[in-house]
Amino acid sequence: MVVVAAEAKTTSRSLIAISDVEGVFNDEIVKELAQTLKLPADADIARLAHSSRISARIFLEKMNKLNFPQLRTAIERLYRLNTRAEDGNDRTAQALAHAVDAMPTDVREWLLSCNTPHPRFRAAIEPLYQFKFKKRADRAARALTRAVDAMPTEVRKWLLSCNTPHDRNIPTATEILSPTTRQRAVERFRLILSWGGRVVPGRKRPGGRRSRSFIKPLLRLPERIERGRPRGEAEREFVLGLALAYVEVTGRSPPRTAHYNIDIRGPFPRFVHRCFELVGAPTGNVTRLLNQYGAARRRDGKRRRTADRPVT
Repeated sequence: MVVVAAEAKTTSRSLIAISDVEGVFNDEIVKELAQTLKLPADADIARLAHSSRISARIFLEKMNKLNFPQLRTAIERLYRLNTRAEDGNDRTAQALAHAVDAMPTDVREWLLSCNTPHPRFRAAIEPLYQFKFKKRADRAARALTRAVDAMPTEVRKWLLSCNTPHDRNIPTATEILSPTTRQRAVERFRLILSWGGRVVPGRKRPGGRRSRSFIKPLLRLPERIERGRPRGEAEREFVLGLALAYVEVTGRSPPRTAHYNIDIRGPFPRFVHRCFELVGAPTGNVTRLLNQYGAARRRDGKRRRTADRPVT
């Protein structure tokens, strides 16, 4: 009986940090990758290192991108920490400062986009402040009405979603920790995280009495939940990036099929598996991704041949 070494399923692991890519894909590892690909002695190893690191960074950036529930959870946590820091306590301020420093890039970019109008938006918004109603109120009202009706759709959406045309920078950890600037920093951050609140009535008790009402903050969250990236998109693009790195170094196209048997797996599939391991990504589906990539190349080639065929 012949025992076939099949591709083993790997358990989930932690992805490396983007800042660690240079250290993980170091010179020794790149030499190992070159040996895995069976490159000749005069191959451009520096190009292989550069392309592999770029592909790894792009993959990690896509994998670290937050979806809507994660974005909402992060903003809600920041608001809670900011509310606790309003008491002026050093301990709560330290917790908020640490959270601001560790804020995910997606959250920071979203909050900045909500609180900093694009220059194109600013040019459309600023004239609206110029209308005066003390004299000739009817004429000013008509002019303002025309300006609002002619407001670009992008500007209108931005104002509706953010409800403020003011510039507000996210406070730094230093501003939050300093007793002299802490209060202003915390107040500014509250306005960045939320645009108001609404009163929520308390629950009605069996005896007829109600619990105390409370104010629920209206956080700055995306109003439209955009569909996230398709499942496996980052992994497929990582395979594509590594294939391009292979073409750059060897001058040849990678093979279109990959075998599930580890013992007879070719150099390119071994190279891709190793890169997935280096970034901390599961490798259980790598062979399937490679075969999907090869099938897509075959379809593209067939489509091009059909398009180039002369019409009789």
